[in-house]
Amino acid sequence: MVKLGMVLDNIRKRADKLTAQRRADLDALGMRWTTTTAKSIRSQLPSADHLR
Repeated sequence: MVKLGMVLDNIRKRADKLTAQRRADLDALGMRWTTTTAKSIRSQLPSADHLR
């Protein structure tokens, strides 16, 4: 069984190979082309270095 997350990850990795119509169809479905990771969230938070 293939998990949905793996399918979406594969689609994102191959986005440059999709036809314009396929990409438009995925956009219409609400496809998120980038993901938010914990690392990217931490980089947006203010620094707490002054507390050390």
